[in-house]
Amino acid sequence: MSTPSTRAWLRPFLKPLMPTVREVMSMSAFVNLLALAAPIFTLQVYDRVVGHAGIGTLYGLVLGMALVLLFDYVLRQARSRIMQTIAVRVDIIIGRKLFDKILSLPLRELETKPTSHWNLLFRDVDMVRNTLSGATAV
Repeated sequence: MSTPSTRAWLRPFLKPLMPTVREVMSMSAFVNLLALAAPIFTLQVYDRVVGHAGIGTLYGLVLGMALVLLFDYVLRQARSRIMQTIAVRVDIIIGRKLFDKILSLPLRELETKPTSHWNLLFRDVDMVRNTLSGATAV
């Protein structure tokens, strides 16, 4: 587990994004609730349609399920785009800060470390961005 000091550097970058992150989390909760529609649909078909030969009910259930699936698709796409936007913002902010920090270092210090050291720093920023925008973020 990370110590508070290792997490503290990321907090100022994420604080302005918290309303957007809350929005994504609420969308994720709603998408998870919509995932319950398929089992409920199946139960209702067995209970109301198969048991009582309710073809009219089947039409209504299928129409409702189609609307739920459409709404689920729209929510997932919107959530994905918002997460991409968050990832780009974090990447720009952290990348710019890192680049400014490297440019402010004395030339002697830049020359003493190999290029791979500086590439690893940018790779770490890329890993943070991928973590914040990947499937595990939601």
